Amino acid sequence: MEIVISTLGWIGSLLVIGAYGLNSYQKIKSDSLIFQLMNLAGGILLIIN
Repeated sequence: MEIVISTLGWIGSLLVIGAYGLNSYQKIKSDSLIFQLMNLAGGILLIIN
């Protein structure tokens, strides 16, 4: 169970960093739905961790 929670945390951090990177390279806008969903999902997974 511990490895599952740890893996979810890593996925969450990748989602948050990925959203930031895509926004920095202007692939997605900060007001787009995908950016908001990536940050929301990443934040939730980090909270679980």
